[in-house]
Amino acid sequence: MNQHEQPPIKEGDIIENLSIISMGKKGDGVGKINNFVVIVPNTQEGQSYNVKVTKVLQTVAFGVVNNE
Repeated sequence: MNQHEQPPIKEGDIIENLSIISMGKKGDGVGKINNFVVIVPNTQEGQSYNVKVTKVLQTVAFGVVNNE
């Protein structure tokens, strides 16, 4: 992604069935949407979750499991 492209998601979005493809160094789950990294704590690799996006930076987003 070059610097002029906008992230494919925005704060407050709900991502349905985000697959956690790996675990980060701090134990947080890492998923991708359109090759854009989404970091979600309290998840397990190989599982899918509905995730609410809490913060979006230029190259990575953060979210929480959405149980609603």
